[in-house]
Amino acid sequence: MYYRLDSNGNIIDCSLDYYSFDCLETDRTIIRDLKGHLVFEDEIDMNALEKEKKALEFENDRQKYLSIVESRLQESDYKCLKFVDGALSESEYASIRAEREKLRLCYNELEVVKTKTKLKELIAAYNLNN
Repeated sequence: MYYRLDSNGNIIDCSLDYYSFDCLETDRTIIRDLKGHLVFEDEIDMNALEKEKKALEFENDRQKYLSIVESRLQESDYKCLKFVDGALSESEYASIRAEREKLRLCYNELEVVKTKTKLKELIAAYNLNN
């Protein structure tokens, strides 16, 4: 494996082939960290990296489902306005109100969820995959 360093000593690229006069050769494994930087695998704590990766994946999933709930709430905003303006009766709006209350509760729970297991439970309970 060949690699090049920038002026700060950071790996800027790597290749299996020698491609430039400033290439250095190594038998060490080079990987990307979570920020996308190239690093030697033996210089980082792989367990910590894996833990960070899982935490990042969890947060991305949580944000994805928060966005789904926000979108569903926005879809019914127009009906809320119609109700406020008197264009929908109380009985016509009752099911919409109940759904919006459920979505707000879901959103609040998603904001504080801490585990992947609980996140999966919320996704199933509030039918967020459909």
